[in-house]
Amino acid sequence: MAILKKGIKLNFAISLLVVFTVFSTTLINWYLSNQDLKNTLTANHLENNYRYAQKVSINTNVLLDDIQHNLGTLAKIIGQQEFNQTDLDNWRTGNSGYYNSLFITDVNGIVQLMSPQAVPNNKGGVQPGTKIKSTLMEQALQEKKPFISNPYLAQTGNLMVLISYPIFSDEGIYKGVVDGTIYLESNNSLKRLLNHHEFLDKSSVFVVDRSGTIIYHPDPGQINKSIADHPLVQNIMKGKSGSAQIINNRGTEYFSGYAFVENTGWGIIAQTPTSVIEEPLRILTKKLLFNHFRFY
Repeated sequence: MAILKKGIKLNFAISLLVVFTVFSTTLINWYLSNQDLKNTLTANHLENNYRYAQKVSINTNVLLDDIQHNLGTLAKIIGQQEFNQTDLDNWRTGNSGYYNSLFITDVNGIVQLMSPQAVPNNKGGVQPGTKIKSTLMEQALQEKKPFISNPYLAQTGNLMVLISYPIFSDEGIYKGVVDGTIYLESNNSLKRLLNHHEFLDKSSVFVVDRSGTIIYHPDPGQINKSIADHPLVQNIMKGKSGSAQIINNRGTEYFSGYAFVENTGWGIIAQTPTSVIEEPLRILTKKLLFNHFRFY
């Protein structure tokens, strides 16, 4: 009887050891597989977002180059021949994807022509005959060089970018400037470029200017907020590009890729919430458990 009891205890101990070994092996396999998949997904999201941010940055540079070249062509035409309101309206219509408005000033900053003539929400704002006394206009008139402004809030209430080009006659006489405005929250080529993305998950793209202020975001409530103190944005402000796993100012963790825009000093940030990898990890766990119990 004692021998039987010892045999039962031994069998129980062996069974317990087998169960523990199987459980431990399964747990170790799950942990290693889970970590491997997590690392792979993390690396993929960081790399994909970095590459996408670079792509948007390059496309933004190309678009702004095209817009500036278009404005330069217009400035050359104005400098060579008489240019009237109909001509300016036709030019803006033909390039409606580029500009929200166009205007021409003389060497003193007095508006000669503008299109459209009735700018929406332009309460007491720029009109033909108005002398523009802004710092930007002073810069354009004094430097006599093409430039793209930092985004700023105009008196119309629009967050906008000003692209300026000097006008010279065939004899090299300075005649003023032609300016194109781009409203960052209105329909134009730049907004469509930033608003369109190829992601099928919860990823998104937003843009900061050279001072770290958000100038484009899928959530309009975030626009014009400064996030200059964030380490990722500080990297952008130094002209760097890269990727990082970060926590934003609302406490959400993201896989982020970022790229510097040479023409403007802006930063393009493509981000995906880290929560997107939770479902693949859950699926992996279910498969491992299913295969384990099916085998045993």
